[in-house]
Amino acid sequence: MFDWLKAIYFKKAMSEALAQNPAVERMKLPLAQIKTVGILFNGPEERYYPQIEAFAKALGSDRQVDFLAYIPVSQKKLGVRNMPYTFFLNNLVNWFGIPSGLKIDQFMNKRFDLLLYLCDEPMPTLEYMMALSKSKCRMGRYTEGKEYCYDLMVNVPETATVPELIYAVQYALQQVNHN
Repeated sequence: MFDWLKAIYFKKAMSEALAQNPAVERMKLPLAQIKTVGILFNGPEERYYPQIEAFAKALGSDRQVDFLAYIPVSQKKLGVRNMPYTFFLNNLVNWFGIPSGLKIDQFMNKRFDLLLYLCDEPMPTLEYMMALSKSKCRMGRYTEGKEYCYDLMVNVPETATVPELIYAVQYALQQVNHN
């Protein structure tokens, strides 16, 4: 009902945050030089956990991989579950969709060599985190108008699933590695 109003305030908050955020030196590193990787993803999509885990392992044991999942529900709806990844819920996201909290700030401020956004649909809350991340290189799905969120974007169909996005990311990383 108030989605249009939320979108206006979200864009305003994003613009203000980007203006206040000091410029971060970005770089595209060859795969061999990437030692730390962050993976930001939509937590409710449990069917994708095995593919995300396999992708992290395929990156190599010599790389530190940190995960953060956003589960857009309340703790009451989630119930008591043992989640395999660090996650945050709606209680850490304001009405406009802006996330805040210790684990969110720590993840956004960590200087990953590569930060990946692995979601099969646009999620403004996670896009906000990508845009303000201190990571050296931010990579995700191509979305027109969201260039400020990423340093590298992969072009996949709008209907692409997370496994298809992972495949495109792997291919793009190999291409960057060869150039």
